[in-house]
Amino acid sequence: MPAAGTGSGAPPFVPYGSNAGSGALVTASANGLLCGSVNADAAGQWFMRIEDSCTTAGELVNFSSDGKSGLGLYAVGASADVELN
Repeated sequence: MPAAGTGSGAPPFVPYGSNAGSGALVTASANGLLCGSVNADAAGQWFMRIEDSCTTAGELVNFSSDGKSGLGLYAVGASADVELN
């Protein structure tokens, strides 16, 4: 679920990964705001859409799941492969 805010209507940032646990909850946050969450599939793969109401271009987005974490650089309309370590 995206954070509250209006955003500019720009295309979303689409982070994804393939090393979460089966069915694990992956959360994304930036600047202390929850940007979204999603459950990984049975193979540990996940993706989410983060709208620009959460943060601005060039800011780091933190991802976490089951004690693992990773970072992605927010970019409007871009995707990023996030490794959870």
